[in-house]
Amino acid sequence: MFRSGTLGQAKADCEVKAEHINQLLADINGKATIVVATAVTTKASSVIPFFPVYCLGLYRLMEDNGTHETPIMHQDRIYRDMLYGDKPEYDEQGRLRPDNWELDPQTQAATEALINTITAENFNTPVTGYDTFIKEFNVNSGFDVDGYQAEAVTLEELIALKP
Repeated sequence: MFRSGTLGQAKADCEVKAEHINQLLADINGKATIVVATAVTTKASSVIPFFPVYCLGLYRLMEDNGTHETPIMHQDRIYRDMLYGDKPEYDEQGRLRPDNWELDPQTQAATEALINTITAENFNTPVTGYDTFIKEFNVNSGFDVDGYQAEAVTLEELIALKP
């Protein structure tokens, strides 16, 4: 979808750079690995046209299937299971594909079907993954973090702080 645009050019450049790095690291058995990550909520991804709607459907389905991951959970699986574990999944171009749970054909079909039912009246209901999307956006912005105990700080206490 993005191969002919700016993101596509960045991806092509990444592939060229990875090949160059692989040549540099060959004598020490090093390797540059391109990772095609799953859809995650970030400040950048949330402004991609239609992406939030896609996430509303996808997150609902993946939560129901027990496969939804926050960005940190996804990175953990990449390192623990794929890069340093025994469950790597590569595509024909040699890219690591931890997006395999998202791209499962049944998940994609169910996500598309759910997206087609999302309306202005139900987008923020339990029918969708709205609560998960908003929670992840807030956490990534430093808000609504589980376990954080906000304490009231007065203006005087802030003024008294010295570097």
